[in-house]
Amino acid sequence: MNIKEILKETNKKYGKDTAVIADEKGNELEAVSTGCYSFDKILGVGGIPLGRIIDLYGMESQGKSTVALHIAAQFQKANKNVAWIDAEACFSAKYSANLGVNVKNMVLIQPENGENAMNILIDFVNKGVFGLIVVDSTANITPQQELEGNIEKHTVALQARLIGKALRAITAPAAKNNTTVLFISQLRNKIGMFAGTGEIATGGLSLKFYSSIRMKVKTIKKLKNKDELIIGNRLRVKVEKNKVANPFGVMEVDLYFDSGIDIGGDIFDIAVEKGFIIKEGNTFFYEKKRIGVGRDNARNELVKNQEMFKKIKKII
Repeated sequence: MNIKEILKETNKKYGKDTAVIADEKGNELEAVSTGCYSFDKILGVGGIPLGRIIDLYGMESQGKSTVALHIAAQFQKANKNVAWIDAEACFSAKYSANLGVNVKNMVLIQPENGENAMNILIDFVNKGVFGLIVVDSTANITPQQELEGNIEKHTVALQARLIGKALRAITAPAAKNNTTVLFISQLRNKIGMFAGTGEIATGGLSLKFYSSIRMKVKTIKKLKNKDELIIGNRLRVKVEKNKVANPFGVMEVDLYFDSGIDIGGDIFDIAVEKGFIIKEGNTFFYEKKRIGVGRDNARNELVKNQEMFKKIKKII
């Protein structure tokens, strides 16, 4: 029996395209751009890959949900349907719209318990209609037994087992239907740790293993306006795991609460780094013409001058 006969027999027995020559699948990975050059670069495939499980995690109030909303908006721009499973029951349509999300075309699920959340997730992945499904967040996937039981009753690992079972059920159909599932996870501090990071993600270890990409989000600076009010965060995003490209890519980008990731600032920083925009002291020049004193002024002038912005963006 030769290879072709083995493939034909296997596919007849177990389903079409179950077995193929590896090269036929090697170049089929599609990705949706995040719209941010630095973000796409660290992911290694030009954006968020389709059909994969993504884990976006970090401590509380780091901007994870805002980053996820930015990604959701980019999927919609690529004509992909988006669903948002709001386990935390804190979704804001107005805030999401400000970040570019088309809330009129996004499906919002606010489940009563963790079982409903995971069953809906499995159903949506199997339907193959959605390009992106966001689960916000694993910390609030609460099993029915916890909700109904006495608060003093121990329910060890119920949540972890529930999430693990769902992950086993969605991995294959997500890849088959090109449905990306993005989980938002919170980190917790371990008690009694004397060595190591002392941090652990909520929802058990299954997500850590089933994810094709794990990204850690960390705030490294608070962004303030002229009145010293905090209007955003300077984020560091590190790809801790990547099964579709090289791991450990790191980027820094500004994220504003009212508009999301600062694409203009990202282009400006890269242009300076690559020498397209020249910095002399605290003054910035493009093609020997001064564009501003100080990063913020120069960045604003770049974004305002669309001809210059598009030219530099195209070069990058």
